[in-house]
Amino acid sequence: MNAERRVRAWAEAQRARGRRVALVTSGGTQVPLEARAVRFLENFSSGRRGAASAERLVRAGYGVCFLYRTRSAFPWARALPLSGPALLDVLRVHDDDAGGQRVLVDCSGSALPDLVPALLAYHRAKEEDALLVLEFTGLVEYLALLRAAARALAPLGKRRWWEVGGKEGVVPAPARLPQYCRHEVTAVFS
Repeated sequence: MNAERRVRAWAEAQRARGRRVALVTSGGTQVPLEARAVRFLENFSSGRRGAASAERLVRAGYGVCFLYRTRSAFPWARALPLSGPALLDVLRVHDDDAGGQRVLVDCSGSALPDLVPALLAYHRAKEEDALLVLEFTGLVEYLALLRAAARALAPLGKRRWWEVGGKEGVVPAPARLPQYCRHEVTAVFS
């Protein structure tokens, strides 16, 4: 199913539940500088603000269409240590009764204090179909997905809200939306 149909079907289900819908974009974009891409021009963004916005919007009862760059921050996964010793220190290998081994995660207060609440919130959002995830890698894919999502969500209403770098305003018509998306954007469709 193409992205526009997927978002439209999801948005219709959100409307049937009486839920408002938000479109959140997150993470930077990347453009190759040559045909056989070795070098890239990139606007780096970790995606933390977009991931946090998606979490808050779901908690507030919105359905969130989360358009994010591969390997950028993901809602509720922010509770995990990024890498290195912090990650390895919370993982333990234990022998099980069947003679095999399994990995256990130490969720004690000092190791991962926010993991259990984050996991519960993430699974609740999935079960309630409150989060639709669209993933992109480069600028062309980002713009195509953003345009598809904006078209699919446009019928939900004319009032829109956006956030670019913490500033609020009115979202332009969906056809012009990509030119405004140089940073993380949150658009709320009534």
